[in-house]
Amino acid sequence: MELRGCAAIVTGGSGGLGQRICRALALSGVNVVVNYAQSKDKAEAVAMEISQLGAGIFPRGSSIAYAVSKAGLNHLTKCMAVALAPQITVNCVAPGLILGTRMTANRPPDYVATAHELNVLHRPVSKDDIDEQVMLFCRSDSVTGQTLLMDCGRF
Repeated sequence: MELRGCAAIVTGGSGGLGQRICRALALSGVNVVVNYAQSKDKAEAVAMEISQLGAGIFPRGSSIAYAVSKAGLNHLTKCMAVALAPQITVNCVAPGLILGTRMTANRPPDYVATAHELNVLHRPVSKDDIDEQVMLFCRSDSVTGQTLLMDCGRF
């Protein structure tokens, strides 16, 4: 699927992982909405940085979008996939605990280490793997309504 000229909304786009995803999408020519809940300055910085890659970038604030993305992610993905089909595909990558993010920075180190030991692969989720999965979803024109949980087997 050709991505140049497509659009994507990245909730949490001002954070470390969101910024990486925004950058990966922009490198493929996708117009990106950098969504944020509280970090307007960070979202604008992300938008400025990746706008130099030639994609249209739009920082937008909404705590509603952020809350929905966390609480009703799977249902939202399916509903949007139905509503926007067949012209637009909608998918979601839901990462688990990732080193170097706000989530792990705000947890005690022993909590993070135990969480990684409890997942089947005994390691943290890779930021590079997440980038790749986002791009895989974006390039596919036959997958829609799917949420991919990436937590190294924490079930």
